Amino acid sequence: SVRAANGIVVGLAALCNRGGVTPHMVGNVPKMFALASVTLETWSEAECPLCAQGIPVNVSVGHGKEFMRRKQQTV
Repeated sequence: SVRAANGIVVGLAALCNRGGVTPHMVGNVPKMFALASVTLETWSEAECPLCAQGIPVNVSVGHGKEFMRRKQQTV
């Protein structure tokens, strides 16, 4: 990391902040900028409307693989 190499972090930039990430959540950076901020809807596994409709979980992105592994372990 920058700090481990005795560097000084002056800020963090992102194309999209898609989860309400705050400077504290990413190492307490002094300034944080995002080109766009998007709020994504989330549900608990038990309340997921996509699961209720039988829509398959995408295991290529996000935590889909982890979700499917947990689900297979409980069956």
